[in-house]
Amino acid sequence: MALRHLLTVGAVLLLGAPVIAQSVTGNIYGIVRDEQGAPFPGVAVTLTGIGAPLEATTTESGEFRFRNLSPGQYKMTAVRAGFSTAKSPTIMVSSKQNAEVALTLKVAARTEAMLVTGQVPLLDARKSNVGVTVTKLELESIPTARDPWVILQSVPGIQLDRVNVAGSETGSQTYFVGKGMPPSQNAWTLDGVDWHQRAGANGLGSTALYFDFESFEEIQVTTGGTDPSTQTAGVQVNVITKRGTNDFKGSARLFKTDKRWVAANTPDELRLQLAAGGANPASNTVDGTQDYGAEAGGPVLRDRLWLWGAYDHDQIDLIVAGGLTDKTTLQNFTVKLNAQPFKNNTMTLFFNRADKIKLGRDAGTTRPQETTWDQAGPNT
Repeated sequence: MALRHLLTVGAVLLLGAPVIAQSVTGNIYGIVRDEQGAPFPGVAVTLTGIGAPLEATTTESGEFRFRNLSPGQYKMTAVRAGFSTAKSPTIMVSSKQNAEVALTLKVAARTEAMLVTGQVPLLDARKSNVGVTVTKLELESIPTARDPWVILQSVPGIQLDRVNVAGSETGSQTYFVGKGMPPSQNAWTLDGVDWHQRAGANGLGSTALYFDFESFEEIQVTTGGTDPSTQTAGVQVNVITKRGTNDFKGSARLFKTDKRWVAANTPDELRLQLAAGGANPASNTVDGTQDYGAEAGGPVLRDRLWLWGAYDHDQIDLIVAGGLTDKTTLQNFTVKLNAQPFKNNTMTLFFNRADKIKLGRDAGTTRPQETTWDQAGPNT
């Protein structure tokens, strides 16, 4: 009886797994040809990069595939007796994207062949959704405020209700719409796990936490043709965090803004009105911001077990019209453990604790400092 119950529970868990989390992986599809362009069967293809090496053998049509890969950079080699080894440059894999690869094998007497193509196709016949994937390189290189809502500004078809100037809105969530769908249909996932509030924030598709921007591996935004497993039809924002690899890697940062570096742009007419009403004529401005933290990861057991962790602290201090203060503190602590106990099986354990403390919410000319409310409480 106990064994039967155990098997039943195991079956339920296996069948329920696709419902619990959305896909955060990508795929590589490829073909190996000979010098005349004919498909080459029986070629051993090895993929290296994130996690343990993977192997595949080309079919009669010369095709191979590597599915459910973690986002990141990969390389591959193709080997067949009597032929030179074909090696690829870096192949970039993104969440829910398919990279197409073509390799050519030449006889051993000649120089080694190199990969000709290995990019995500402009028209991918294997998927129907419409959207944008913002990679880690783009997140690090494009000068923007440091939150995912700013990234949404660059996605075609999405409209936001505000602009994050100099990080002043990093402590507040931005409402957005896409392609005629109401904000209540928007959805957030963190590493594939549903993490949005349908009832919270007036049902406007808000997320249940604030994010550590430096922990992002990539952000995938879907505006149409969403996966049927998702429960809403609006904009889908899938935030994918970094993970440990066979190489020890890490980073630290400190960003700071001081009010002495910020210009005041309050019109003279408004200044006079505030002064006449007995209010401080100060304008909406940044009093000071700080963003500091670190992230690091590496192998616990090479090719089998990897660990990554991150800590983030954001301080956003604002002065609103009338000289009142609005202070926000955001803290994130994240740990991810990846394992590959067997060749074709992987496991991920993920922990995140996000805390927000906001003092002086809704302060303004019509709401004095003593009538504002303070917000606090972590999400784990």
